Amino acid sequence: MAGPMEETKPDRLLGRTIAGKYQIEAKIGQGGMGSVYRARNVVTGKVVALKVLLEDLAAYPSFVERFLHEARAAARVTHPHAINIIDCGREGEVVYLLMEYLEGETLTQVMKREGPFLPARAARILTQICSALAEAHAHGIIHRDLKPDNIILQQAAGEKDYVKVLDFGIAKVVDGQERDRDAISRRVFIGTPEYASPEQCQAKSPTALSDIYSVGVILYEMLAGRPPFEGDPMEVMLKHVHEEPPSLRALRPDVSPEIEAVVRRALSKDPAARPQSAWELAEEFERAVRAGAGRRTVRLPSRPTSVGGVPVRPTRPQESAAPTARLIRSRWGVALASAFLLVGASGLGYRTYRWLTNWPPLPPPPAIAAPPAPRSIYDPLSEAWRLFEEGDREGAARLLREIIAGSAPGNARAHYLLSLIYLDQGETAGAKSEILLALEQAGGVFPEAQLQLGRVLWEEGDAEGAERAFRAALEQSRGRLIAAATALGELYLRQGRREEAERLLGEALERAGEDPEDLLEVGRILLLQKQYELAVRELRRAIRLKNGRFPEAYLVLGRVLLERGEAPLAVEVLSTALAKRGGNDPTARHLLGRALYRLRDYERALAELRAALLLRGGNFPEARYDLALVLADPAVGHYEEAEEQLRLLLELRPDQFPEAREALAELYALRLGRLEDARRLWQQALSRSEGAAWLDRTRDALLLHAQGEPIQRLLRADVPPRLTFDLALAPPSTERHGVLLLRSGDVALGFRLERARELSVWSVRPVRLIGAREDVLEPLSDPPDPAMPWTLTFMTDRHEVALALNGREIVRAKRTGATTGTPLLVSLRGGRAVLFHFRE
Repeated sequence: MAGPMEETKPDRLLGRTIAGKYQIEAKIGQGGMGSVYRARNVVTGKVVALKVLLEDLAAYPSFVERFLHEARAAARVTHPHAINIIDCGREGEVVYLLMEYLEGETLTQVMKREGPFLPARAARILTQICSALAEAHAHGIIHRDLKPDNIILQQAAGEKDYVKVLDFGIAKVVDGQERDRDAISRRVFIGTPEYASPEQCQAKSPTALSDIYSVGVILYEMLAGRPPFEGDPMEVMLKHVHEEPPSLRALRPDVSPEIEAVVRRALSKDPAARPQSAWELAEEFERAVRAGAGRRTVRLPSRPTSVGGVPVRPTRPQESAAPTARLIRSRWGVALASAFLLVGASGLGYRTYRWLTNWPPLPPPPAIAAPPAPRSIYDPLSEAWRLFEEGDREGAARLLREIIAGSAPGNARAHYLLSLIYLDQGETAGAKSEILLALEQAGGVFPEAQLQLGRVLWEEGDAEGAERAFRAALEQSRGRLIAAATALGELYLRQGRREEAERLLGEALERAGEDPEDLLEVGRILLLQKQYELAVRELRRAIRLKNGRFPEAYLVLGRVLLERGEAPLAVEVLSTALAKRGGNDPTARHLLGRALYRLRDYERALAELRAALLLRGGNFPEARYDLALVLADPAVGHYEEAEEQLRLLLELRPDQFPEAREALAELYALRLGRLEDARRLWQQALSRSEGAAWLDRTRDALLLHAQGEPIQRLLRADVPPRLTFDLALAPPSTERHGVLLLRSGDVALGFRLERARELSVWSVRPVRLIGAREDVLEPLSDPPDPAMPWTLTFMTDRHEVALALNGREIVRAKRTGATTGTPLLVSLRGGRAVLFHFRE
């Protein structure tokens, strides 16, 4: 594409080097305030645009000082849709501003070539203009000269209408001069008549609402093909003050009344009657366009084929879904037209864009999680959402790629939904890339995408970034995105900021409405507050309102039931959620695995937890942690695999799972008998008090490891009247019985562990040996869980010995031999046992 302006004749600045490294190559424009040159960094070769103030303006010290001050301030406030400032300063008589070098066409050029725009295209361009304008207004900068010549359209991410707004800042700078105002104003005209607000035309002080009017004129021209008033500049200014604009629908009969009403409001003579912010104008126009589009009917294409079982992961979108870093960097060459440099042009941009900035508030876009639209008004995004909800991630991703590749309206939402699919698969990098693309295409204002970004950052361990994103989602939605309040409140709770969390969650409950999505978030909040009964009630209401088609509410309900200790009912509810997602929901499988473990259905619990990990590509820390706990349970006995899972978890999330470090230490000490490894981890434990307690309790630990043959060890050389200690058992996964005995003289007391099959609960049967006679008693009716350490107490006197388990006597025998000078021995057959924390 050719540049938008031709190079003019050279001047004395050509060939000069500015700021020690920018060599001026060509003059590419002239404006009322100065000239613009193409320059090149002699070190890196990067091309930049260099604006030089006119010498007579540079002769005013107060003007130059103010200009440079405002330029530096603006350079710290960048935005993706405003030209970026690189540097500014003065060298001798040259006062300069360095900017990014843009390639593209002005909106004026595009409209002249292509004619009026469809409303959907105008909406996309308007949203980006308003995003830059709102950021400027938030920093007290009024543009004062918004017009199509100051708007550049570029190619980016497969889109041909990526907006860059030029000339921020200088009008405010000029207005800031108190000295020599008249001299300066004779040289610089602030504004362009065709796009000036009534108050500007009356020489009144412009405000942010003056910029709103100018944007309204641009919007009118995008739809009508011409501005509302044309002709002699003075006549045009009088018309802005006294006349209503010609009817838009008279020029464009296909434009809906809703669209015309929004444009007329933006062009109100009274600033108070206009939209009161740039985002309000963007949101009103977008809503009007949707209302008009909703009347049209399109043919229904064939539905993508569903993939059963664990889905194949969707291939990444093609070039249109390239990583956002490629969009944000200034990678395009540059040609600045003279039209870019008309009166007041400084090109003051904003700081390098950060997606976690607190954007000006905007009500949330319509939720995509609505029930599928009737087939007569088929919407591909709604169809993609339906496929995702039903667990057909491959079909949803395929449809979204088609939307993106076709540059259809709604690409921001397509990228957003694709990010949900990536995150559902555990691909946080792909999810983040898609979220940033969604934000880029939505002009940075997309509350649901900010919420999703916060969730990704949280999962990555960036709590500070997650908080910023959650706050941005709340501000952009004006507090109406209850899910953002829930997420931020949960983050605060995890950080121990209880008062902030309670205040935030309380406010969210007050704002919540009666729609199913709000009731879902109410259920989440009540779960966080441990108000389980109320949570169950609200979640069941949400499910009823959706006629049972609400998998996410089933998931939260299952979690609530688990917390309430109702594992059987939780299994039923979570199974329903999983069925509604076609079996392809990792969270449902994770929670179902947890519920089955509580029911001691170890085989199915392991299967569900492994499936959850598989569905998320292994990137599911919570499921990996629960899987390790199940594997380390003596009923399962896969201790080495449990170690592997915990070590992997600590490698992937070293700072997010302190409980994993403690679980690994306990596994080493209580199941594998690796006490030195356990002590090393306890010394590193984030919970210092807990680590110190374990170190103290295990300092005198004794390990028994019976490999095939029984093993026996000395406990005491002389039997004390009473000896208490803790016992951790690790029976092998492949055996069905094991025996531990405490022997004094010719009497031994202990217990036998038994089970009917692998992956099942151990029963505990007390055992008594007197001489050669062995008595195996009935199993304990309420046996302790081998997953937790037991407390054993061996008691003896001159006549009897007894054994108590967890404070309850389980077996007793009469002595037949000496009571003094007899050692106390412990023997084990099958597996490992760790005896520790001895006390007499």
